[in-house]
Amino acid sequence: MARAAKNHKLDSRTARLKLETRKEPYRTSLEIGLSLYYYRRVKAGTWVVLHRLDGKRKEYKIGFADDLQESNGHDVLTFGEAQKAARKIRDDESQRAAGIELDCPKSFTINDAIDLYLKDRSHLKSLKDIEQRLKANVAPVLGEHKLYRLTEQQVKAWHKEIADRPAKVRPKLNGTSNTRKRQDPRARKATANRMLAYFKAVLNLAYEKKKVGSNQAWLHVKPFKNVESAKIDYFTHEESKRLLNSCDLDFKNLVKAALLTGARYGDLCAFRVCDFDPQNGSIFIRKPKNDKPRHIPLNQEGSHFFNQLSLGRKKSDFLLTRNDGEPWRDGHQTRRMLTACKNAQIEPAKSFHILRHTYATELVSRGVPLQFVSELLGHSDTAITHKHYAHLQPNALQDAVRQFLPEYENQENNVTELKTSAKSLQPIS
Repeated sequence: MARAAKNHKLDSRTARLKLETRKEPYRTSLEIGLSLYYYRRVKAGTWVVLHRLDGKRKEYKIGFADDLQESNGHDVLTFGEAQKAARKIRDDESQRAAGIELDCPKSFTINDAIDLYLKDRSHLKSLKDIEQRLKANVAPVLGEHKLYRLTEQQVKAWHKEIADRPAKVRPKLNGTSNTRKRQDPRARKATANRMLAYFKAVLNLAYEKKKVGSNQAWLHVKPFKNVESAKIDYFTHEESKRLLNSCDLDFKNLVKAALLTGARYGDLCAFRVCDFDPQNGSIFIRKPKNDKPRHIPLNQEGSHFFNQLSLGRKKSDFLLTRNDGEPWRDGHQTRRMLTACKNAQIEPAKSFHILRHTYATELVSRGVPLQFVSELLGHSDTAITHKHYAHLQPNALQDAVRQFLPEYENQENNVTELKTSAKSLQPIS
């Protein structure tokens, strides 16, 4: 085993925090062709490995220094742990150069990693959607690749290819599918970023389960910047009324339930009679997307609405059903929503999920705190709520501008003042 290198400037947290913040790294030579760099930042510093092999120089960012938090042995490392990680990279690269496979399953492919992830995350409510996305976007391109041979260039190329790929429309009844005529580059990059997040989750789990010896192939692949739009769509209050009046009775109940609860379509379809509590005026979501069941309080109209739906029915019955008595299923709402928007003269037509945004928008614009809205929507934290709805909040700055900034046209007082001023400027006879 190689002897640990000594560096009194870097070997302790206290010593590192005394160093000057600068762009150039503090260097420690571990052996010929292998160095450990420490970049001193305003906050926690970072460890970078410099490895030279066969005349080629490569740098690897291996994690943060334990300047501000305790080491976890993974992405926050002590000086000693950073040295071990550097030597591990050296050994892996040397074995690859010699054609020797790393200490991991030789036949483990990316498809195997996807299957491992789906099995490990079987409790996720969104698992079906994640599986479809992974098998549609990852498996056809990289699925048969051996995981230990995956490179950063391959991941970057895959990420860019998704962003460049034309967006598809929903398949038609005859099974055909076309690409959209109008392409939004920002939206395609946002889609690519979401797929990168899913793919990294798969790869990180494989790395955690020791199915691959290094995470360098994807660790430094960054998402596209400034592609997420905080602007959301919603129905105005008048549009919501027109929409309800344009729906058939069964679909009208579904739309109204969405406007009164802000629940996702899947949660609405799963509502049972026993989930409605007439005493407390609330409805219970048992298996939400984030696996955190919650009660949604109802206003007077909401309590009356669900009470009418519950009358004379068994507790195990679905609250919201179609005209034929069958429950709503995936995809049943899509064409019904398009038809309702067309009948209500709402252009362009909006998807069913916009009803959830409408619920949140109505509350925020009337002064309900974002924290309350976040809990009602079932968000894991307020970040997503703040991103989408903060601009709708009434605030002191808006009130001040609207109250004190004068108008410059069509004000009778301004016209009178101008006439008065003009008279005062006339010469004295």
